[in-house]
Amino acid sequence: MKRFILILGIIGGCLWNGVVTVSATDNGDLKQAIAAAPAGIPLDQLLTGSQVPKNSGRLIDSNTLEQTIGQLTHENAVGGEQQVGALWSFDGESSEQKTKLDLKKDKAISAWLYFGNRGSEAADGLTFVLHNSPAKMAAGSGGGQSLGAWGTNPDPTVTDPLKLAMTGIQNSWALEFDTHPNRLARAAVPDFFDGAAVVSEGMHVDSGYPGDPAEYQVNTHPEVQPALNFFNLATTRPQLTGNLADGRWHHLTLNWLSASSQVRYALNDRDPVTKQPLMTGAIMDTIVIDQKKLGIEAGKPASLYWGFTGATNPERSENGLVVIDKISGGPEFNTKRSVLRNEETNRTILPGTVVNPGTRLKYVYDLTYSGDAVLDGMKFDVPLPPEIEWDSGKLIQQNAKDITFSQQDLKEARLKTQLDKPLKNGDSNRVLVVLRGRVKQTGRHVKMANNPGSFYGPNYRQVINTPEFFINGKLDLKLENLGADTLKVKHHQPAVIKGRLTNGGEALTIEEWQHSQVNVILNGHELPNPAILAPKQDGEFQLTIPADQLNVGRNLVILRAKDNPGHPSNDLSVVVEKRAGQLTFSKVPKTTAFKSAKLTGQRQLVARQDDWQIGVQDDRGAGSTWKLTVQMSQAFANVAREQLAGELVYVNGKNQQRATANQSILVMENESQHDSEQTSVTKGWTDDTGLMLAIHSGAKAGNYAGRLTWQLENVPKS
Repeated sequence: MKRFILILGIIGGCLWNGVVTVSATDNGDLKQAIAAAPAGIPLDQLLTGSQVPKNSGRLIDSNTLEQTIGQLTHENAVGGEQQVGALWSFDGESSEQKTKLDLKKDKAISAWLYFGNRGSEAADGLTFVLHNSPAKMAAGSGGGQSLGAWGTNPDPTVTDPLKLAMTGIQNSWALEFDTHPNRLARAAVPDFFDGAAVVSEGMHVDSGYPGDPAEYQVNTHPEVQPALNFFNLATTRPQLTGNLADGRWHHLTLNWLSASSQVRYALNDRDPVTKQPLMTGAIMDTIVIDQKKLGIEAGKPASLYWGFTGATNPERSENGLVVIDKISGGPEFNTKRSVLRNEETNRTILPGTVVNPGTRLKYVYDLTYSGDAVLDGMKFDVPLPPEIEWDSGKLIQQNAKDITFSQQDLKEARLKTQLDKPLKNGDSNRVLVVLRGRVKQTGRHVKMANNPGSFYGPNYRQVINTPEFFINGKLDLKLENLGADTLKVKHHQPAVIKGRLTNGGEALTIEEWQHSQVNVILNGHELPNPAILAPKQDGEFQLTIPADQLNVGRNLVILRAKDNPGHPSNDLSVVVEKRAGQLTFSKVPKTTAFKSAKLTGQRQLVARQDDWQIGVQDDRGAGSTWKLTVQMSQAFANVAREQLAGELVYVNGKNQQRATANQSILVMENESQHDSEQTSVTKGWTDDTGLMLAIHSGAKAGNYAGRLTWQLENVPKS
């Protein structure tokens, strides 16, 4: 619920603002909601809004049947209008079908509610209402937080709750599904219905009696100047619902329990996708209804109007929709099944079956009824998929004349007819609808969804589903290389080939990709399970060939696609050149030096300058081994060619290796842990460890130069 325009005047029936309705083509969310709408009962002989003044409520068509959706409000992106919608049961005086609720009998109503997709920006919600208002089928209230059922507050100076109660639906009980809590008192805007605990926290469900003054509690807020009065609703047993305006249908089950005068409700008790009952997560409660507050005198026969209201405000709006899928008291059918058969093989088509173009199909919708009531005027409706060329159709009713459909009937998008004879238990209780056709030629792989047939009447609808199957058209597959014709990869790197697979120049559908196969032939041998990343858009895919499957040097990769029957695409060839793994120095200085040292007449070790950096790069793969040695290949000498009295020493902890000219010292040996690994030889050396220069006691002062030779060897680790 949200703020609404100030309305002056109090009447016993209703306060309404004018609205302008829009079509689904103007409203993307409405189009989506209709496409996802669950199967529902036709509402034209069950609910009406025709007697409600300036009513935004109306009946609209689903994608499978006419007038099965009650639209109470519509989303208005522009804003600026306040809507109030209401749909009520017939009272039996203006319709042959009496649909009011008999308080002496149990009643179950199963419905799907839709609150739009605007989340926290939604407004204002829907209500389910039972009422005995003198306004009858013209009952209603204001927009915004009143939700078309509760009272309106036309004057913020009012302190008498009776004045609000008089503007609500009289003699009524409402179960509200509030998508916008009104919890802030604002000057000159009587907008505080949800100031109490729980209901102020978010979207919620609650109930009460809109025509009862006790439902409205006055609050004075002195911080609002001038001081004004704001009414909040007295809560019963409110429950938070989470986000109702999430773009999904929410199931509601309502039960009237006549013996105890209770309404039991369960919200979100079915999965919005599968439509199957949910074992957990439903919001449930049982509310005792005080029939005196509904104007019902004890002991006297009575019935109530029932229906739904909804509202929006000038600032926010939502698509408020209702689909009723079942009402107790309607007929029950003891047999209801469908058969889809391949007439050429005389085999039943099961879910997931693949059929070829040209196959003759036979659809059979089978309904048997054994109830006590006579079902007069039953209708049948089924979509006719354009992928099938329909050539015959017939409705067969036991002990009645067959209805044969014309060729023109079979060219329509939907096949509709009405039974010539009432359906009743005994000699005319079974109906068969038989449709035959041939699958059209196609160059696509087509998923044929459930093709539901509906048998329906004023207060019932029996849907008979058919299995999903696939039409296996001959695809015109083409592979295209999106990368280079020749790929060059390092020894440890995989080859990544990017390509596109199209059908007749167009991107493959998900079903076509799933029923196609890309074979990969590497150096004349087919890879058993190629690592292909499925396309995300335009048929683009990615093939990864691990490095260990590639030979060093030239590799020829051939890709070839085929559809389910085995029709091949063109060949796509890519050359992959794999470089041999290398063992190299990543860093080695050309010149460097040891630190200067002062001769003491004693043997001493001289450390290195700080610029020594020696690194090894091994690209040969994990498990490769190497060792590094160093030797004094040219003895250290001064300008007079006098050799230094000393030698190289490699210090590793307490261990020392010595080497005079042309003798090697083992510096490091290593086993690589990765496909490509770089090792710093000098990283851990300190002033007291690593390669050092040993000077003997008899060394002469001077500047000495020599040559060190580092040798990196691919040898097993010693």
